Amino acid sequence: MRSFKDWWNSSVLSDIQQKIREGDENNKTLLNQINYALLRLHLTGNHDLNQALKN
Repeated sequence: MRSFKDWWNSSVLSDIQQKIREGDENNKTLLNQINYALLRLHLTGNHDLNQALKN
């Protein structure tokens, strides 16, 4: 299985990579909160709570 970094570097164009990562430092608190929420969902076995998105 390839790593995220391998996929990122081989599949996403460099100009898009820069545009996506551009605001990361300014939104670090929000990114940490999102990562925490996703990790908690994963650890509690609730991997698929996006039912609203499926409808």
